[in-house]
Amino acid sequence: MNLVLIKASIAMAMSKVYEDYISLLETANSDVLADIDLERKAQALLRARGWNEGVMSIDDPYLNSNAIEYFLDSGEFDDFFEYTKHPELQEKSPKVRVHERAWKKLKEPPNKRGQNAKLFSEIFEDYWSKNKMTEQNQTHRRNRETWKKFLSCNAGDTLATELVAIQR
Repeated sequence: MNLVLIKASIAMAMSKVYEDYISLLETANSDVLADIDLERKAQALLRARGWNEGVMSIDDPYLNSNAIEYFLDSGEFDDFFEYTKHPELQEKSPKVRVHERAWKKLKEPPNKRGQNAKLFSEIFEDYWSKNKMTEQNQTHRRNRETWKKFLSCNAGDTLATELVAIQR
């Protein structure tokens, strides 16, 4: 019975060390993860309103002026532009940060932006969807479990970059 208690306490200690390690990694990458979250929220805002990225980046001044007027009249960016009048008086709220990013995405030409950063788990979800994999299929479930084990053994979910892929 003592052996079981010893094994259980060792397992709990190892689990705590692992949780602390993952927490440290998340803390070290918090700026990157926050930027990814902000990017997703800005994209979601544009999708929800049915707006395309880069729509205000056209060369025609008349069309560009009309597009700007349309977006300003929508009222969606009122908080953002209110903040820009006196930024020193208050801190940027999360809503203002999302609106600022969305406005930038509307004004920036699509070819000027880099590819959207994705986490390894998101890439697997894309793969899962593209290949029409389901939970009902045992092989598909096994593939998903293998992927989850891979992520857990390699310090969790991180940004998928060429450098990270080489290191793993």
